[in-house]
Amino acid sequence: MSTKGIVCGLALVIAMSGVGRGLALEPERNVATAVPAISIQTSVLAEINVGTKTQVAIIVKNGGQSVAEGVSIHAKLPDSVTYQSAVPEPSMKSEHTVQFEIGDLEAGSERRIIIDLVPQRPGPVDLETKAYFAASTRSALQVRRPEVVIDSHAPEAVVVGEEVEFRVVLENVGDGIARDVVLTPDFPTAADSESRPAPETTSLRGSETQEYRFTARATEGEWLVGQFVAVTADGRQVESESRVRILHPALHVKIEGPRGGFVKQEGEYEILVSNPGDTTIEQGAVTLLVPEGLRVTAISEEAHVEDNHRKLVWCLEPMEPGKSVSLMVKALATQVGAHRQTVVAEAAPRLVDQDEHLTLVFSRANVDVSVTNRTEANEVGAAERFTVHLKNRGSRAAEYVAVQVLLPDAMVPLESSDYAQDGQQISFPALQLKPGEERALRFQATGVSAGEFAVRARLESDSSRTPIVAETTVYFFDQEELERLASEADDSVRLR
Repeated sequence: MSTKGIVCGLALVIAMSGVGRGLALEPERNVATAVPAISIQTSVLAEINVGTKTQVAIIVKNGGQSVAEGVSIHAKLPDSVTYQSAVPEPSMKSEHTVQFEIGDLEAGSERRIIIDLVPQRPGPVDLETKAYFAASTRSALQVRRPEVVIDSHAPEAVVVGEEVEFRVVLENVGDGIARDVVLTPDFPTAADSESRPAPETTSLRGSETQEYRFTARATEGEWLVGQFVAVTADGRQVESESRVRILHPALHVKIEGPRGGFVKQEGEYEILVSNPGDTTIEQGAVTLLVPEGLRVTAISEEAHVEDNHRKLVWCLEPMEPGKSVSLMVKALATQVGAHRQTVVAEAAPRLVDQDEHLTLVFSRANVDVSVTNRTEANEVGAAERFTVHLKNRGSRAAEYVAVQVLLPDAMVPLESSDYAQDGQQISFPALQLKPGEERALRFQATGVSAGEFAVRARLESDSSRTPIVAETTVYFFDQEELERLASEADDSVRLR
């Protein structure tokens, strides 16, 4: 008995044109067809008697590397045999043909068919078996879609005047190529033209990311805004915005103290440094410039002293928003005039503030007057010497000093070229007294009656609107006065 096998294969080819013009098909999209290798084997006994049932085994095997789809086995029976049965049941049978549908046959797999036959007459039995199947492939055009997203990043806050770097990330989250993507940056709140860079053009493959960096200076206002727009070739637009808060550190300094004073008088001054801004001042310094007419005598905080105490510098610790620092200074007025103190506060970045305080220092003549006499008691008719003491205790010269002495009726002044007499009044010539200068004016007078009498000196000067009066007492006695004193002491005592 002989067996003959016939193998048939069908290939599906898809041809496409005019798709994706200008964009070449990627090589990995070309598909090659692998054809299955189907073999058929039959197995029967070498010989058999007429009228005896025998089995024929048909083995179908796929020795190829791809699936044989819809495998169908057709067995043509000769006229000398009668068909009895088969496993599996045939899908179709006729008097001389049996057909089996075994479906898809994977690469390397096989199927077995058993047919029972009964020979009707002697002679050879030729069983013709054919296999029908399809070998196919698929070639698909992958339609892809690019999808561009944008994200921008910047610091949360910067100090005014600083440059800010914006980081912009473009990403194609789709699976197609995004061609000719135009990225346009804009900083609408920035004043300088340098903050408007030119647009960028790029292309992005699927899942590709590109990063760009742009800088702008934080000038005025509360926010620095960076706006970024990416437009794809098909007109789709994505946007991103980053807002950076602009911090405005501020420094304020003020000096307060007495508006006026006198020479040799000490005044207390306060230097107040504050941060009215919205961010911390990290470091700074305060400088006080002292004029010649003032001399610093005490300070509340240690300072660096320069220029023979004419320049004092304090270092500032970090100062949070709303905080302030007070520095106390005492200064002695040494000269008459207008003395201007200047205080300058400086801190990073580029913060400067200053203030001035004018102190008017005055002087005045302060003339003291007193009058004394030399002896404790004087006999009536004797001359007593008197001295009028003058001293200018002020810091300014007394340009006009006039002294008059008024004697009681019981005394008579003695004539002298040092002064003028007019009845009981003695007038000294007007004089000048420098600061700290002392003068002594002398005169003599005789008592004409016994008793204790007051001698008064009257001072007029340009430094005082009110005359200054000083007085002393002088005692004159006679024989009758002595008798009276003796009787008061002891009635038994009599002076002869």
